[in-house]
Amino acid sequence: MGNGFRHWYIDKEIPSYLASLAVADYSQVNMIITTPSHTIPAIIAARASDTNGVKAAFVHLPNAVNIFEDKYGLYRWNRVGYCLVPFNSGAMEHATNIAYPQLAIGNTNYESELMAHELSHHWWGDLVTCETQEDMWINEGMATYSEMVFLENMYDYSQYQSQLLAMLIDMVQFGNFKEQQYWAVSGVPAQYTYGDHVYKKGAIVAHNLRTYMGDSLFFGGLKYVLNQKAFKNMNSAEFQTLLENYSGLTLNDFFQNWVFNGGYPVFGVDSAVYSNIGTNVYQYKIYVRQKLHGASNYFNNVPMTIAFFDNNWQYVTRSAVLSGSLSVVTGTLSFQPIFEILNYDKKLAYASIGDSKVVKNTGNISFPNAKVSLNVINKGSDSSFIYVEHHYAAPDTQPNIQNGDRKYKFSNQHYWKVSGKLSNGFYSKLRLNYNGNIVFSGYGCMDTCLTSVNADSIVVLYRSKVGEKWREVPFVKYPSGQKAGLLMVDSLRLGEYTFANRNGYYVNVGIEENDLLKNYLELYPNPTSGYVRIKSNILSRKDKVEIEIYGIEGQKVKELSLHSMTDSIDIFELPSGCYFVNVKINEESNFFKILKM
Repeated sequence: MGNGFRHWYIDKEIPSYLASLAVADYSQVNMIITTPSHTIPAIIAARASDTNGVKAAFVHLPNAVNIFEDKYGLYRWNRVGYCLVPFNSGAMEHATNIAYPQLAIGNTNYESELMAHELSHHWWGDLVTCETQEDMWINEGMATYSEMVFLENMYDYSQYQSQLLAMLIDMVQFGNFKEQQYWAVSGVPAQYTYGDHVYKKGAIVAHNLRTYMGDSLFFGGLKYVLNQKAFKNMNSAEFQTLLENYSGLTLNDFFQNWVFNGGYPVFGVDSAVYSNIGTNVYQYKIYVRQKLHGASNYFNNVPMTIAFFDNNWQYVTRSAVLSGSLSVVTGTLSFQPIFEILNYDKKLAYASIGDSKVVKNTGNISFPNAKVSLNVINKGSDSSFIYVEHHYAAPDTQPNIQNGDRKYKFSNQHYWKVSGKLSNGFYSKLRLNYNGNIVFSGYGCMDTCLTSVNADSIVVLYRSKVGEKWREVPFVKYPSGQKAGLLMVDSLRLGEYTFANRNGYYVNVGIEENDLLKNYLELYPNPTSGYVRIKSNILSRKDKVEIEIYGIEGQKVKELSLHSMTDSIDIFELPSGCYFVNVKINEESNFFKILKM
């Protein structure tokens, strides 16, 4: 330092865009950061009047360096450096001389998104950089994920999880509106190089990669990648190969689903079958449906957890691997569950997002991640456990067959499932928010398809379980006539809810069963591996029975006539999945849902 100039020398090769020069009447705050491996000088350049604010903002800088060395490997640079500049927002990861906004000092409010984020670039971006801008997620997605790693290890996992869920909700609700479609994180076009798919979706991908690999292999693999590619560039395919070389895992399904293709999976329990096969031994068979949110192909080999709850809300967790449109998960438990929840630990981030609450009192209760709230009028005789899951996919609408029902246009974007155990006498109203504006805060909204014809025709439909007919439930709309607002359902029940419109383009909301026949007809076994029989107490030889079978999307896949009630319905040739069977008796339709294993 001399004549008002500061000089520093960087002894490592860097990409040209990381070089920097800052000019001001700077003072500096000096630190010595000690890690298990070495000591590192740290210099934060600021105007003299800002040095106290710098000390407050960077109080956890030594922690951040130690956290990232533990997770990513040795800090390889000759100093840690930040330089305050008059940015209004954002920062820049110049190697050892990070440009840091002057407005972000005085407290730790920006320590994760700015201080830790930019520091982490000295591993992701400065040490190893993306080969092309189309793979910018390797730089920015991993740095955004590093914010969460900092929060987890500086504070606790709940802060990590809060940031993850906030990004996930934003992306599944608005990501495609903001950036025109659901982009893959690898191959993002130039105009979105620094957009949400790179930063937020990139961080979500990193989180899910950790879940797929497990902590030990994930963080060990990242250290290996950074060592192998230090001071070099890397593309997504090389990233995959290096992780596979280190871990011995096959990560092709992960990278194809999460990195090289866009969109998200949506998982939900279709049905659960429990059988008592011994003293305190219950076999479970869980049918898990996969739907898609902006993705073109089903996700395969997805690691999932299932939490099984007893009457006292205690639960045990079992692991599963899910692939395709329908997965059947089997195993045993020491008790018979009363309900089950996928991904209760939220270790996997996808387009089904849930919240749980124990309700002990009356009043308003919010489920912020699921985007609903309750107004509890009567808490009942005891506390209640309620889990609300928001699925960002079209609900199962059943085949579009005329059968005398009122017809609706369903939401093609989302629906909710409410699980849990309600105490005797529990009574609560359910608040569901809708937004059908064409443009809101600069981008579109999820319920536009329901309000474009007539905003007052939006309604709430309910069914207690998959396979039941949807029914309109009583609600009050606030404000009336507007394309965004609140639908207050009169009484919360366990089951599924979705929005629909009475007018416009229609699909059939429900499939009525004849009120008499539904008590005397049964299809069994269900689930089945190939044959289905009809059990009936009222059919005669004179009755004409015709069978029509429809796939989950409403397409007819098989039809036949039964000449005798002892005949079976043969569906051996159909793929595993969910089907709707129309049993037409003397031209009158009766619908049943069956599961083919």
